[in-house]
Amino acid sequence: MAKTNFTKAEEAFDDGLRKASVNKLFEIVDENATLSDPEKALELAAKQGKIPIAADRQLLSVLKHELHHLHKKGLDIYTQLNLDKKQFKQWCENPNSLTAAEWTRIKELKEKVDSLKKESQTPDDELIQSERNKHINKRFNVKDKWLPLK
Repeated sequence: MAKTNFTKAEEAFDDGLRKASVNKLFEIVDENATLSDPEKALELAAKQGKIPIAADRQLLSVLKHELHHLHKKGLDIYTQLNLDKKQFKQWCENPNSLTAAEWTRIKELKEKVDSLKKESQTPDDELIQSERNKHINKRFNVKDKWLPLK
């Protein structure tokens, strides 16, 4: 019996958990942003345990990874998002000292990065159709360069 590979399911589960934790953090920031002093509201939420410090770092590291990945693809991501690299590095180094305005900026960046990722992952329909047509009559264990038997 063949072994079952669950890596795709595990990756999808990890992505779902990561998205849920990010959304929870954004909801907490939005709830506390209505108070008079947003900086004190974030400190209060952190003291109450609503904002785990590890999740702050995880959120910023995920955003950093996605920005780096899009930048390597050839997109000029930092100019599209109007983001300064030095400022973003400061955010990543000190996630505990971020203000509510910076958290809202990070939320906007995350939404824009997600939309840019979806745009950059559009499949090439012509390539997919040509590969499907090519593999319809493919024989097993025969190289593509060999001439077919008649």
